[in-house]
Amino acid sequence: MLTIYNVLDLCGDETKLRDWLRSYGVLKQPPIDCSKCGSSLKASVYNGKSGLVCSNQKCRSRVYAVVGGLLEGSKLSLKEFVMLAYWWAHDCAGTRSVHMLGHSTQTVAEWSSRFRVCVMNYETSSGEVLGGPDVEVEADESELGRKKKGVHGHDNTVLGDVRGVFERGTGRVVLELFEKLQSASDERRFGPPNAKEACDLFDHIAPGSILFADDARAYTKAAESHGLALRTVDHSKGVYSRREVFRGRQRVVSTNGIDGTWGRLKTWLRAKGGVPDGLLLGYIKEFQWRANLAKDKDPFIALFECIRDGHFQ
Repeated sequence: MLTIYNVLDLCGDETKLRDWLRSYGVLKQPPIDCSKCGSSLKASVYNGKSGLVCSNQKCRSRVYAVVGGLLEGSKLSLKEFVMLAYWWAHDCAGTRSVHMLGHSTQTVAEWSSRFRVCVMNYETSSGEVLGGPDVEVEADESELGRKKKGVHGHDNTVLGDVRGVFERGTGRVVLELFEKLQSASDERRFGPPNAKEACDLFDHIAPGSILFADDARAYTKAAESHGLALRTVDHSKGVYSRREVFRGRQRVVSTNGIDGTWGRLKTWLRAKGGVPDGLLLGYIKEFQWRANLAKDKDPFIALFECIRDGHFQ
């Protein structure tokens, strides 16, 4: 895992940094000719930033990094880009970049959004399915942004509904944002999931898995249709955990794993100081990406792999 000292050492040598970025596929080979006038490009340094400039005196177009990559059109130096990516990958982009690198909050917000799109596209395209034969998983749904609990008709502010699957043992999760609406109107609905919502959630669970969930009736038929062994716990009666012998083993029937995920997600979102309208899905998928990273996986390298594979588009 790269430390900040390793990254600073790389950033101290422009040539070494370019070669390192190319080795990870983040930086592609620079173009030979100017895309505007077709003249040749030559090396240049402008405002301390290395790049290429058109040899045509009337054009003088500049290329700071690459064409066809995440850095296309960016005026950040390679060092600034790498440091921004490092701080964001370690979930501290705002404070570090503004105070240590001298970036504006607008620049940090823009690049944080770009990195978030990368990991969101990666998580969305992976189509991950959790569980497997005799593997224990948990499923549940929650609300984000609700100010106070209450039944339908109370004064509530809800950012969105989120459903998720948690795999015991590995701790991997799959989270999705969805709309819980009335069947006959576009008004928001409170209460347990319906059959379609349950089936959509169980699409992320492999057949043969042992599923732990609450006692929502929609889960029973959905579990049967997906080949899942469902064991439930009745939250309405104040039962949140119980022991049961199933398939020759004593198992703890509960949804504590996915419930703990909701708590971590909400705490993490509050630490962001608010989520802009329309960006909640990106934040949820960023949380999922961070939660699913292996313990020995460097998040900085994992982010670069997402960029290399073209998930920024």
